[in-house]
Amino acid sequence: MATNGKKKHGDTALAVTLEQAIRTAIAESTWPVPPVSEQPEVRLGGWFLVRQPDNGALHLAGRNVSEGAGRMSSAITGFDRASKRAVTASGRVYSLVGPPGRDADGVWVADQWLRRRGLGGLTPACVLTAAETATFLATSRE
Repeated sequence: MATNGKKKHGDTALAVTLEQAIRTAIAESTWPVPPVSEQPEVRLGGWFLVRQPDNGALHLAGRNVSEGAGRMSSAITGFDRASKRAVTASGRVYSLVGPPGRDADGVWVADQWLRRRGLGGLTPACVLTAAETATFLATSRE
């Protein structure tokens, strides 16, 4: 059926419904993590470091290897280079598994975490470079 490029009333309603469906799908694609008391430690693979743009705090993002899901930590408060374990503001311990990487689910979660805080999402400026990551790993913070 030709519409000669003119919008019909139903098109607007469809666009609004589609936008709502997309927003709902995005909101449901991430979920809260268990409390620290239930999950005091997470093994993180495909991990990378994220600098929070508004305050410079460093966070870990990657894949929780036990659950196979993306994860973003709270701010890192301590790091033991010998054991490759980070302690975060929540008190959770993150054990880094393997070399740094860019797990796709971790990227997604980090992007959504930043967007929900009004920080514009994950940009290259937020992700530490290989040299910055090497410096972080070489410096004990505990």
